[in-house]
Amino acid sequence: MPVDPLWNSTTALELAAQRRPGALIRLGRQHRAWTLAVLGDRIGCSPATGSRLERRTRIVDLTLVHRAALEVGVPRHILTTSLAPHPASAPVATRVTASPRDAEEDPMRRRTLLTATAAAGPAALLMGNYRKPPRR
Repeated sequence: MPVDPLWNSTTALELAAQRRPGALIRLGRQHRAWTLAVLGDRIGCSPATGSRLERRTRIVDLTLVHRAALEVGVPRHILTTSLAPHPASAPVATRVTASPRDAEEDPMRRRTLLTATAAAGPAALLMGNYRKPPRR
């Protein structure tokens, strides 16, 4: 089955890469010259729901997204690309340049260590990792 040239356009490919399935649905709906009411009738929802579906970046109802994409002709590979999670960014490495002698003399590092130590106790209580000492 041949793919409509619309879905190979720069606009469609950019929307898919930006993870915007709703915008792809709007593109297909406008390409077919449908109103939101027509789309809503075809997928079983109100025009307002269709509008929210097109505007949102966060997917609330995946079934509705699939039905709408199918109705307006979004190819499966384009839809899959638009629904894929964003790639995780690479962790940034931290390079420590101070010598251990400098670390002992730095008051800011000392305060940071004391703050972290003070927070460890309440954090253990909140997470349920605290054990009562045995009674004597």
